[in-house]
Amino acid sequence: MELEEDLKIQYDSLESEISKFRKWAIFLAFVAFIPFPIAAIFNFIIFDSFLTLADFGGYVGGVASPFGAISGILFVYVAFLGQRQQLLFTQQEIRINQIELRETREEIKGQKEQLELQNKQFQIQSFDSTFFKLIDYYSDQIDKNFPSNTQSVRANFKLFGEKLQKFSSKDYSEKETRVEILNNRGDYFNSYFDKYKDQIELIMRCVYSITAHIHSNRELIDIKYYHNLFYGVLSKTEINLIFYGFLSTSGIYTPIHERILAQFLRNFEASRLFATTDKSLLQEIPEPE
Repeated sequence: MELEEDLKIQYDSLESEISKFRKWAIFLAFVAFIPFPIAAIFNFIIFDSFLTLADFGGYVGGVASPFGAISGILFVYVAFLGQRQQLLFTQQEIRINQIELRETREEIKGQKEQLELQNKQFQIQSFDSTFFKLIDYYSDQIDKNFPSNTQSVRANFKLFGEKLQKFSSKDYSEKETRVEILNNRGDYFNSYFDKYKDQIELIMRCVYSITAHIHSNRELIDIKYYHNLFYGVLSKTEINLIFYGFLSTSGIYTPIHERILAQFLRNFEASRLFATTDKSLLQEIPEPE
């Protein structure tokens, strides 16, 4: 804004100088022309003789030339001021173009941010749609393969839980290594649920699909929030089925699969597990990258 005011002041100043010097140039040009009619009158009318033509020629040249020269210099100076004025016009146009370009950039930036926001919202909506469809599919498989009214399943979980609860924290920390504990948990789990092996593998694939979907979109969403959403739909039976189903199959997963599943299992409350100390078995599994 200050630059525009400065350009306007310079433009007005040049306009004033151009007007002033143009008037002087025209006036001097007129003065330089005056000797010609005077010389003609005196030479041809009053004296009516060609003998004094040289004298009058010298008179005309001596009087008109200085005024004409000064007038010419002033016209050249006026032309120079006009070029300066044109440069101011050019500067003003550049300034306007810069402002328009800046506004265009800001507009494009705003549009880009709006598009990015819309794209992110679309991605989140797409993620949510897939996430809840996977949850629904998981729930359907639970209902089909482990219906709550199946007496044998409830009985097996009851016996499995009682078996695990016999281990005290002292036995856990002093008598068994992590590998031994994992082997024991796997043996106990398989002994009670061997006939449900295919169903459990299906459930674990469902769980992995959900957790992998969350992990693959970690830059878009809050992993903790969606882990808690999934965790919130699990019953205590499902929590133990998933947790010990994971431990019983430890070693068959690829490292990244194991880390993604372990990251989700860390959200499980120890108090809801059959053996509360078993949650520490996840400590040695690194977080996924």
